[in-house]
Amino acid sequence: MKNYKKPALTIFILILFSLAYFIYAAFYPNDSFYRKDFEKNTALAFPISAVIIKKEVTFPDIHGTYTSKAIIRLSVQDYHTVYQKLMTDPVFKADTSSYHFLEDTLEFFKTKGIDENKINTILIGVREAQFKVGFVNDSKTIVFERHSS
Repeated sequence: MKNYKKPALTIFILILFSLAYFIYAAFYPNDSFYRKDFEKNTALAFPISAVIIKKEVTFPDIHGTYTSKAIIRLSVQDYHTVYQKLMTDPVFKADTSSYHFLEDTLEFFKTKGIDENKINTILIGVREAQFKVGFVNDSKTIVFERHSS
């Protein structure tokens, strides 16, 4: 029995660390999560120049519903390319609602100096979930919010 203590302890520790990693990743997903969210909901490849400068996601509820949001900085050319492609995508249309983004999303954007007055165009589309993309008037920043209900 003594020969099994080390392997058993090693397996237990591996399981414990794996569990801890999955719990951590559920609360703090890496950038690839947001890239996939962008790609699935816009049907566009994530721009090469894009850098996620801030991100946040809510923990999924029992039905898998969550809200993710991100602020993405990209080249001026990629900014205009994404803008043009989404403007001509029949899934997306101008958001004419009086409440463009959720209140906590607006607070999230404000931490990087972005308020609704700095967002020129807000497009809304539904592929996998409700997806809003805002184009900031600096011609290099886009914001998005994915919300399933």
